[in-house]
Amino acid sequence: MSSIGRAPTPVIATPCIKVCVVDGASSLCLGCYRTLSEIGGWSALDDAERAAIMADLPTPPAPPLHPGTLQPVGPDDLAPLFPMELILQEV
Repeated sequence: MSSIGRAPTPVIATPCIKVCVVDGASSLCLGCYRTLSEIGGWSALDDAERAAIMADLPTPPAPPLHPGTLQPVGPDDLAPLFPMELILQEV
């Protein structure tokens, strides 16, 4: 089907970082810190409602730093410890 004449799909603001793991005790996503109901209803919320939820979310923790360089740890730093396939899956 052609997209000519259609308005572009609007971009919806989201705190999602594609790390979708829900903590059983708190029922919060460990990636974005939203509740399951917030995640499920996200696309139905208007911009103001999404902005209000995002304003209440905790700031994500800083990335782990390499003790020798004090720079964020990257895939090459993890290679001596883990298989590269696993590193690339997680980073």
